Amino acid sequence: MSDIFAKKIIKYAFSHKIQQLNVASVLANEVGFPLVLFSSQSLKHLGLTMKVLSDIEYPSKYSLRYIFNATSTWELPALTTLYLNNAALIWIENTDECIDLFSKCANLKNLTLKSCYMEGFKGLSICLPKLSNLTIEIACGSVEVFNIVAPQLKNLTIRTYFDEQYSLSAPDLVFLFYQGCYCLQLFTDDYLSLEKANICVPYPKDAHQVLRMLQRLHNVKFLTLNVEIV
Repeated sequence: MSDIFAKKIIKYAFSHKIQQLNVASVLANEVGFPLVLFSSQSLKHLGLTMKVLSDIEYPSKYSLRYIFNATSTWELPALTTLYLNNAALIWIENTDECIDLFSKCANLKNLTLKSCYMEGFKGLSICLPKLSNLTIEIACGSVEVFNIVAPQLKNLTIRTYFDEQYSLSAPDLVFLFYQGCYCLQLFTDDYLSLEKANICVPYPKDAHQVLRMLQRLHNVKFLTLNVEIV
């Protein structure tokens, strides 16, 4: 699939006010989209998957992927599910600030960012009032901080091998899987609904942060810790 053909598919789909769009491609080159293409009042489900011919465990911007060059946020007010696999989110005007690409997706309930590369901004905010399921796997690039504020979040999976820091406010969380280099920063006093947590921080840099994180999870019913955290 060529860059031009991929853009035609997106434009055609949006012009016909579709509610669900899934694109899975094996491409010979990167596909670049200006984020302005993603403006729809009807779209409820969007899935974009770039299938690569070889396994790339640590993606970079040079890997084959969908590229979104952004100067503003996504404008998909009806969207409830967003799945991005092998995408690059590029903020054209470099900034040290924390940006929120999804602030105009107020109905978003399911968000997956898998093997995504991010460039041009230091922090990503995910502040969504209806978000229920969030998965972030192997995100890399310039982002150093992920700020997650989701009052209705039930299921959270974070898996990273890089040095990003994650802060979380999600009082209704039920399931948590976290694997990362830093301890998860928790900003909710009690996770009263939390039933299962799986925490893996192989080489914690600060033992006090580990204790603070575990204290926040004292109400969890089933807790699994990586042996190297103790």
